[in-house]
Amino acid sequence: MIRNSVEDRFWDKVRKSEDPNGCWEWFAYKDRKGYGRFRDGRVVRAHRWAYEHLVGPIPANRQCDHLCRNRACVNPAHIELVTNKENTLRGVSLAAQCARRTVCKNGHPLVVAGTRRRCPLCRAEYQRVYRAANLEKLDVYRRAYHPVWEAANREKRNMQQRARRAAKKLVWEAANREKRNMQQRARRAAKKLS
Repeated sequence: MIRNSVEDRFWDKVRKSEDPNGCWEWFAYKDRKGYGRFRDGRVVRAHRWAYEHLVGPIPANRQCDHLCRNRACVNPAHIELVTNKENTLRGVSLAAQCARRTVCKNGHPLVVAGTRRRCPLCRAEYQRVYRAANLEKLDVYRRAYHPVWEAANREKRNMQQRARRAAKKLVWEAANREKRNMQQRARRAAKKLS
């Protein structure tokens, strides 16, 4: 019994399209995600085997992305090496759909807040509705804990208020210094004339 070479066994399981830019369909075993599987001493995905043998090695930090969106395709022209993040964002998963979204479900623009994207208008509406629905619970909480917190933080709050007032005064004085100087010059000039 003559055994075929690994390359012959691989290409026996590929159906090439007549179109030169078409997919090379893997028609042998496919895993439950639709990717072709091939054994050459180890079990590998067929598109990765084709890419490594026709183009070159695949770096450890890269993944094969099917540009044709056909997971059974082993045509290396349809495969691009990308990072995991880029591969995920190019897909049709929930994470990719959310990443592409620029407006919330109500049509408001999303705003980046830290590492999350949120809709400030919907958030404010949610808080308003929550407060209205839980007003009694919030009042009980305020009555129970607010006096305790107030007593513990009164001095700190007073210092913050004094600092804010001093800063406002400095800003106001700087903004009105020139105006006052002009008024004083005008008064002096008026005194000299009279």
